[in-house]
Amino acid sequence: MLLTMNKNRGGNGHQYGRRIEANRSWTVYHVFTGVPADSNAGATMGLNRAEAMDRMMTLNRRDDEGESGGAATEPAASFGSAAAIA
Repeated sequence: MLLTMNKNRGGNGHQYGRRIEANRSWTVYHVFTGVPADSNAGATMGLNRAEAMDRMMTLNRRDDEGESGGAATEPAASFGSAAAIA
């Protein structure tokens, strides 16, 4: 699995990275928890490389601009397994 984390010029890490999955699709994920990012703007799993880069940069840009207060940039608890947890 290839992991990519985008860093800003100051050297501080952003909260979102991208990784390639076994099926060769890309996932944007929260680097501190490892779970796929929940971006209300669109999917964060099953992406091609360019889509993953765009979503990762968009989420990190929101964090840089101080717009991370909402659910749009919170890591997802899970995808498709909420019923099993509850």
